[in-house]
Amino acid sequence: MALLPGEGLGVTVCVTGFAAYMTGQAVANSWKPAWHALAYALLAFFSITLSRRILWFGPWYQALHVAPLLLLAEAVVLLVRLANGAAPPGWPIFVGPLIGAALWPLLSWLLLLRQRRALEAGSL
Repeated sequence: MALLPGEGLGVTVCVTGFAAYMTGQAVANSWKPAWHALAYALLAFFSITLSRRILWFGPWYQALHVAPLLLLAEAVVLLVRLANGAAPPGWPIFVGPLIGAALWPLLSWLLLLRQRRALEAGSL
């Protein structure tokens, strides 16, 4: 099965490679949205890679898996900023990912609430 209609894997690899090259150029040229795009792309890759494993755990243990992922994304942005000559922002930059990980159980519960109601009502 081709990844693009009527095309082979080679075209997909070329398009992906070109997109990666352009993102790299944008990051190297200090385009700030590209810094976050790079961090979110890595975050999405690692999240998808670990998603099946993370789902085996309860919400609090999931938060322990999510915290390093969020910290990694913030660390990537920090490293790119430092490589482009920005001043170090200090330790408060890592507060956001830790708060995100602490809120993970609550958000997980809220997002799954509708599915739980459907199972209780027997409508599935």
